Amino acid sequence: MDLEDLRLSVYHRFACTGSAPAPAELAVEHGVSVDDVRAGLAAPAAARQYLRASGLSGPFWGL
Repeated sequence: MDLEDLRLSVYHRFACTGSAPAPAELAVEHGVSVDDVRAGLAAPAAARQYLRASGLSGPFWGL
């Protein structure tokens, strides 16, 4: 599963409906398991935590 496609699916759903899609909906849309979707959604959050912890986030991180 391409993480960029997953991210765009979430953004598209927010734009169209105003709410987040359920992991099960994303799994069906992308032809993967719910666990794969959950891992894919967690990956960007983990990357942000790494940047914050390493001090690479810069002065405007929270904006």
